[in-house]
Amino acid sequence: MDSIGSTGFSSLGRDVRDILEQGMEWPELASELDLSHYHRDDEFASWHHSMQFEPMFMAYLYARIEDISRSTLPKRMEQNPKLAEAFGFDPDDLPSESTFRP
Repeated sequence: MDSIGSTGFSSLGRDVRDILEQGMEWPELASELDLSHYHRDDEFASWHHSMQFEPMFMAYLYARIEDISRSTLPKRMEQNPKLAEAFGFDPDDLPSESTFRP
């Protein structure tokens, strides 16, 4: 993997970047990352039927750190079902591109 830039990253982004540069792969990282601190700030109430917070957060973090368009996330997870599962998505029922647009 090429060196991942650090411009504009939060401490989480910098920590994730550093872990990846040491050789950990995204599926393993995603399964070990505790997002509970961030989930409490989720704007949607738990009753809201939108996508779950953790998978979406992981997908956005992945796109940001890998410097890819969020609209390419479904295709990337389709090509890598382990990544989709690690993020918390069902690889056989991935969200559409529009789900990842701001």
